[in-house]
Amino acid sequence: MDDIKNYVILGGLTPSFFMQKIWEIWKYSLGSFSDDKTAPYDNYVAIIRTSIFVSYMVTNAFIVSGVIRHWNDVNSSVVTGTQPKQVSHVSGTTSAKKK
Repeated sequence: MDDIKNYVILGGLTPSFFMQKIWEIWKYSLGSFSDDKTAPYDNYVAIIRTSIFVSYMVTNAFIVSGVIRHWNDVNSSVVTGTQPKQVSHVSGTTSAKKK
């Protein structure tokens, strides 16, 4: 019964045939070749190009999330009108002018 539902949902295509068609379209959209010389390697080329595409998308997602995270970060000295403290190279100490 589930096979009939899948057959009707996919417009008369079986799920395996549907996935093969999707893979063919994806493969050629990535620029795989369609000549006889490179036909045995089309799937390998598509896998490599897909992994490069996924790595670009993951990198872009991290960049965008960092931008969104720091979207409204404002330096507190600009908001309050005060001068920021000068911090020396030793952690936790400030360099104040001695009188």
